[in-house]
Amino acid sequence: MSELLFEGYSVPSIAYGIDALFSFYGNGHSLDDGGIVISAGHTATHVLPIFGGRGVLEQAKRISYGGTQATDYMLKLMQLKYPTFPTKMTTNQAQQLVHDHCHFAEDYMKHLKEFENRETFVERDRIIQFPFVAPVIEEKTEEDLARQAARKEEATRRLREAAAKTRLDKLIIQEQEFEAFTQLKGAKQTEKKSEWVARLKSHGFKDEADLDDVLKKLETSIKRARNKELGIEETEEKVFRSENATICDGGFKIDISFRFLCVYQEPPSFPLLDMPDDMLSEAEKRDKKKQRLLKAGYDARIRAKRAKEEEKAREVR
Repeated sequence: MSELLFEGYSVPSIAYGIDALFSFYGNGHSLDDGGIVISAGHTATHVLPIFGGRGVLEQAKRISYGGTQATDYMLKLMQLKYPTFPTKMTTNQAQQLVHDHCHFAEDYMKHLKEFENRETFVERDRIIQFPFVAPVIEEKTEEDLARQAARKEEATRRLREAAAKTRLDKLIIQEQEFEAFTQLKGAKQTEKKSEWVARLKSHGFKDEADLDDVLKKLETSIKRARNKELGIEETEEKVFRSENATICDGGFKIDISFRFLCVYQEPPSFPLLDMPDDMLSEAEKRDKKKQRLLKAGYDARIRAKRAKEEEKAREVR
C-alpha cells in the first residue's frame, strides 16, 4: 500500500493509525486531552477511551449496533406509522432517511422536551416528499370501447361454437354406442344364449342388467343433449325414498298415511313440525324427525337455487 501511494500517486507522506483517534485529533483536541470516542460504523459501534493523548485499547468496547440496524429500525417505524402507504419503502430509501435526517442528541431528555413544545416542534418537524409516480389512466374513446366489445363478443361466439361442436361430437358418439348396444340386446333373440353371453362379456358387460343400465343412461344423456340443442329446459327430478316417504325436488303433498307424492310447482308442507311431541304417537314422532331433516334439505336447495339465479342476474347486468 505504501509503495503504491509513494510511487504511483507521489504522496509526500503517510501515517497509519486508528480512525477514532484521528477523528479525536481532527476535532481540535490536543495530545494531552482525555475523552471518549464513540465510533459508529456500518455494522457495529466502538467506544474508545482516550487518556494522555493515546487510546486505551484494552478498555475499548464493541456494541453490535451500527448503520444497518439503524436503517432496519427506521424501516420498521415507517411501516408501523404508515401501514396503508401506496408503495413499499425500500431499504435504500430508509438508509437515506437515516443519513439525511437523523442526528445524535447531546442532551436526550432536553431534546424530547423540545418536541413537546409546539413552537420548537415546528422547527424540528420534517416533511419529506416520498417519490411518487402518478398512474397512467388510458382514456378509451367510444370507438375503442366498441371494438373491445366486438372482440369480446367474437371470442364468446367462438367459445360457444367450440362448446356446441364438442357437445355434437359427444352426442354422435353416444348415439352410435346406443345403436350398437341396442343391436347387441336384440341379438339375444337370434343367437344362442352361450354365444350371446360371450359376446356380451367381450363388450365389457357383466350381464344383461349391466347392459340395460348402460342403455338407460345413454338414452337419458342423448335426450338431455337433444333438448339442450333445441333450447328446451327440463326439470331434473330427484326422488329420495325412505320407509314410508317419497320426496321430490319440486315439492310434495302428504296424506293421512304420511306418504309423500311428487307434485311440481307446489311447495312442500311439514305439518308434524308444528305439533307438540306430547300429541304425537311414537311412529309420528319418528316421522317428525324425518320431516325436520327433509325441511332442512328443501330449504338448502331453495337457497342454492336462489343464489344461482342471483348470480345469473349479475352476469346479465
